[in-house]
Amino acid sequence: MLAFVARPGFGTTGSLPRRLLGGHTDSIDALPDAHIGWWIALAAGLGLYIELMVIRVHSSYFQVFAYLKNVSLLSCFLGLGIGYARGSKWPLATPLVLPLLTVQIMFLYLLRSLRMTQLLQNPIPEMISFGLRSVDKISYTLIVYGFLILVFAFNALCFVPLGQLASRLMLRRKTLVAYSWNLVGSLAGILLFSFVSFLWTPPAAWILLAAAGLVPFLGRRAASMWPSAAAVVVLLVLMSIPTPLNKLDVFSPYQILTVEFSRSRLPVIQTANSYYQRILDLSVESTDRDERLREWSAYYELPYRFRPDPERVLVVGSGTGNDVAAAIRAGAGEIDAVEIDPAIVHLGRRLHPERPYQSPKVRTIVNDARAFLRTTERRYDLIVYGLLDSHSLLSSKAGGIRLDSYVYTVEGFREARKRLEPGGMISLTFSLVRPEIGRKLYLMLREAFDDQPPLAYQAGYDAGHVFLAGDDLETASLSVPPSLTNVTLDFADERIRADPSTDDWPFFYMPVRKYPA
Repeated sequence: MLAFVARPGFGTTGSLPRRLLGGHTDSIDALPDAHIGWWIALAAGLGLYIELMVIRVHSSYFQVFAYLKNVSLLSCFLGLGIGYARGSKWPLATPLVLPLLTVQIMFLYLLRSLRMTQLLQNPIPEMISFGLRSVDKISYTLIVYGFLILVFAFNALCFVPLGQLASRLMLRRKTLVAYSWNLVGSLAGILLFSFVSFLWTPPAAWILLAAAGLVPFLGRRAASMWPSAAAVVVLLVLMSIPTPLNKLDVFSPYQILTVEFSRSRLPVIQTANSYYQRILDLSVESTDRDERLREWSAYYELPYRFRPDPERVLVVGSGTGNDVAAAIRAGAGEIDAVEIDPAIVHLGRRLHPERPYQSPKVRTIVNDARAFLRTTERRYDLIVYGLLDSHSLLSSKAGGIRLDSYVYTVEGFREARKRLEPGGMISLTFSLVRPEIGRKLYLMLREAFDDQPPLAYQAGYDAGHVFLAGDDLETASLSVPPSLTNVTLDFADERIRADPSTDDWPFFYMPVRKYPA
């Protein structure tokens, strides 16, 4: 047995914190050798589970972390690394894990409800093409970087005890055996968090599971339990109080969806504290009373000016149902609505006033758009890409490649074209904040349709631009309402530098193939 294990009474002298941590260390060192592999697996699994939980919490409460996920990821790695390096040299600080996490989560939870969160936006001007609001003053930039550094440093501190615990246990087995148990536990932690995310559970459930995983380690000594128990109670009480009262948080498998209710208008959906989409009533009764809704309705109905009364329509990125409702109003025979996030479909079913998902014409498919287009055998007269924008999707994952990177590629559009009937058309809408992204879409659609240039129209809704690709489009363009401006020549301009995205370079939000500054 290692020397530090054999020191009896390590936690019996000194200050209260030293006695607390020392006593806990002695209790962990006293674990019998017979089942130490399972203890290693549990410790490693807790580390990975809590790592994914914290990454998800960060990106749920502040949009900047959904884009800069590596800030959270590297912070977790740093803390775990320090803990692994010092596992045999410091008293174990496992009783401090939940109190430290509570302080961090409480800080972020309360801060997200304050107006100053508008300052905590993107500090990197190049990333404005991601649709992330950018700060425009040096003082604001310093505030953002200070916030990121503070969260990075404190989060790393939270993970040091988890690394210590796994490291100290692993030292009691041969290296290869210890790492094998570590791998088993790590995979189990990843699978567990993926499962609880799949069930739409909120952060309170994630925290309770983390606490349950720590109980076998802390419960061996009563004094080690009370700081963690108190921290969990405080955190759960705080998170049971919604802020503000007119908002409801829904944690889907991919993201946080905040539904903001209002007496004067239909609900608005936010994600990561930022605007995401509106639920609209564009029925004839509503548009007759409201000129603004009439203009928005013209945008949604634009594809059907070019392909009236389509027999079969595919809507990808169907969201809460605005595009699906437009297809129903336009007289489509059958509509396949593809949406990757089941929670968004659920909100559409519950809240959309036109009830598009309840129509017998509509078949709802919860799937990734690219995966569906690749595998379906059905063919369509019209394929409508809604405001399909997965900026915030996958915020629960640690990877940096987004699903929509593979939706918006030349190969992706070619697969969509193969699903068109003769004379079929693609309609694609995107919120553009930089002309280079519009130029990319223009080039990709042109290449996918054998050098037939698409048409482009600017809509007055959510900075939306509609790109239409297919045969014989110019003839039908005469029926487009004046509220939609033809901007095709803007994106045909060869002076705008942009490179098409392809499956071997799927970085849609990078205008050209280069390393960003």
